Amino acid sequence: MKKVYCFILMLSSFTNIFSQENQTEYHRNTISPVYISNNTSYNSLINQNFSKILVPSKYFYNPIPDFEIAPKSLNTSEIINQISNKQIAAKSLHTWKSKDEFISRAKYNLSDNEIDLLKNTQRGVESKIADEIWFKKLIKSTYIIVIDFNEIITMEEFYNKDDAKNALIGSTPMRRDKNGYQATVTAYLYQINLDDKNYSYFTDNWTKELDNPNFVDSYNYDLNYIGKYSTKSEGTQLNSSSNQKSNDALFVDLLSNSLEQLLIAIGDKYEPFTVKNSIYSKNPITSNIGKKESLKPNQLCFVYENRNEKWEKTCVLRAKKVADNRVYSDGNSTLSSFYKVNWGNCDEGMLIKPHTDKGVSISIGYLQQPASGLSAKISYSVYKLLKTSDLVHLKLFIEGNYFNNMEDKSPVFNEYTANGKTFVDANKLNSYNLGIGFEYEIFILPGIQLVPFFGYYIETTSYSDKNKIDEMLNPEILPAADWYKMLPIVKVFFKDEVADAKYGQIMYFQAGIKLPINLTYNLKLVPSYSFSNRNFSNTKGIGSYSNFTQYPKNIVVSGNNFLNISLQFEF
Repeated sequence: MKKVYCFILMLSSFTNIFSQENQTEYHRNTISPVYISNNTSYNSLINQNFSKILVPSKYFYNPIPDFEIAPKSLNTSEIINQISNKQIAAKSLHTWKSKDEFISRAKYNLSDNEIDLLKNTQRGVESKIADEIWFKKLIKSTYIIVIDFNEIITMEEFYNKDDAKNALIGSTPMRRDKNGYQATVTAYLYQINLDDKNYSYFTDNWTKELDNPNFVDSYNYDLNYIGKYSTKSEGTQLNSSSNQKSNDALFVDLLSNSLEQLLIAIGDKYEPFTVKNSIYSKNPITSNIGKKESLKPNQLCFVYENRNEKWEKTCVLRAKKVADNRVYSDGNSTLSSFYKVNWGNCDEGMLIKPHTDKGVSISIGYLQQPASGLSAKISYSVYKLLKTSDLVHLKLFIEGNYFNNMEDKSPVFNEYTANGKTFVDANKLNSYNLGIGFEYEIFILPGIQLVPFFGYYIETTSYSDKNKIDEMLNPEILPAADWYKMLPIVKVFFKDEVADAKYGQIMYFQAGIKLPINLTYNLKLVPSYSFSNRNFSNTKGIGSYSNFTQYPKNIVVSGNNFLNISLQFEF
């Protein structure tokens, strides 16, 4: 027991050192989730499954055996009263009072830099580690996350609600391709305040719990309210999946995803929950951030430099290879490697912070070939979709193009006359296509990518002035624009033929290359070139009817090559 007292004494002796810590370092936070009982129909399910929540690996987890609170209102003081009444702060700190767990966590949290510092001490790592400041850093970073499940609905209920909305506006019902649950959740974040008074009580009474397993810490630790964060979450699966999870398993997925999404929302706004470390080397770019800190393949990262006591962003990276550093550091951990995705300075010692991105990009552009027009494309990361790390650079895209300045090249419009009229200007066309395909990102230089792509498209083309086409097809019984004055029986007889004659539709493959150039890290100027087997000469058109049997061609549209320039926004 003498060693334990010495251990506590050494912990208490480093308050001054702790206050001087490098604020750029990342210290693993400890979280204790609890939830608010709001008497919903899902409350019993939450209670049964809350302990099964999966906590992201970049956090330590201090479980609370009694994880349900029922505040009378959702104001901070009422929530704190509930936390105090149930002694949740003391129960959270209970895990730290296991000396073996304490040392194990502290060693796991040490970075290579900290290991190197310990190696330089006279007694070395194993002897010196117990009386250093990293223990106190960990204890002070203990948080209670109070989760309020505002609304939980099944996917069937979600589809029913959406169908009811669509029915009001006459829109098509949504495709029902998922089952499971969706939720809207809110987190209230509190930090256990281990100031001098609270920390002294913690260390002074530590041995009571070590000596007596029945000792219950009833001390009312102060709490610091950090903030309120809201998000949406889900625990779903595709109906087409062959391995269907049970409803209970999907509900656990919902709870785990709720915590994960809330932690992401907290990390975006609260600096102590932001992973950060220094850049270890410049060429190649490496850092000691890895799977231990929940770094993901191809994850976006920002680089900062301290300029005049202000951190300024200098460069943007993506993770190239994520190191599995989920072991005790020995000073020579495997490093994650990164590549630059835009121009800017990136040097050793600068600060690197992973950033959450959704894997979505939206492009809006101008088409120059095969005709002038507008284009739009949305792309989504296959890795985000399938969680397959081998496909981090592959994206699925849906693209649509509209051409407003096309012409039918058939000679019929130059040569045909009826009722003394010519139809040279009747060949004007509008066209639009829709395609789906894949593109693969290759980063050739900072700020410049090479993106080959391949897609399958369907294109529909129609005449701009349909009245003139009506007149050409039916010159004898359909003079000028008198179609709607025809006798009903004649109108019915010719209606379908004329309608079919006004458009052409084809399907084709298209492949090409894009060259995105960064304007900012999430805004790119993208010229692209592609080729296709697009050919409109054998489609339905006016030449297929008896009036134009002397003209064997139907709608004739030239242009197998596509040239486009667009702006691409990434999220």
